[in-house]
Amino acid sequence: MLCELKPKISIIDFRLYHIEECTSIVEENYTDKDDTKFIESELIECIIGKFEFPKAFVVIETIGDKKTVIGFIVISWSWLSYHWYDLYWVNVKRKYQKQGIASKLIKHSIDFLNNTESEKFKAYGLLLSCKNNLVNFYNKFGFKTIDKLDDEFLMSYHFKISEKEKWNNRYDLILKAEKIIYNGKIVKSRDSNVVYEKIDLDLLLKAKIISNNDSILVL
Repeated sequence: MLCELKPKISIIDFRLYHIEECTSIVEENYTDKDDTKFIESELIECIIGKFEFPKAFVVIETIGDKKTVIGFIVISWSWLSYHWYDLYWVNVKRKYQKQGIASKLIKHSIDFLNNTESEKFKAYGLLLSCKNNLVNFYNKFGFKTIDKLDDEFLMSYHFKISEKEKWNNRYDLILKAEKIIYNGKIVKSRDSNVVYEKIDLDLLLKAKIISNNDSILVL
């Protein structure tokens, strides 16, 4: 009588040969083809990009010699700072959902950032947005809601850092700026109509937030 092989679950770095299986998972979970194309381009950037991020991890189920991608996750630098990261595209194959796969991916990502040795890329915070039904799920990992827009919640996870590091890297300012952009506001000079695609932190330090307005006027 043949023994049934037990599946083994492991998390490894994403490789280009995983792209087809990851794309099929996205097609299962999303109906918008634009989402599929965007995620695919982000995954490719993880491999061919010149920088350390974005970075992706995949969950592999191994049964005998057969290996199957059953989930993946992407982490990337926030546009604000090398010390802040965005967590997105947490995707699990439908038949494996509600089995703790997403939890493994999130924990793995947090551990990865927590153990980054480079001071330049040391993680201070991790940001994500999610629907109301997932808020409690992310709360379990230490994420806290910092803002809400319609039915989307902006959440952050804070790594342990010193007060000196917070001060030197404008920790509170980062969160403030992230909330501003999350709410669809823009930064522009009072003297011109130039919109800054990326906020210069020195610029933002001088900025005055106009309540109930769609922009920040730089004084």
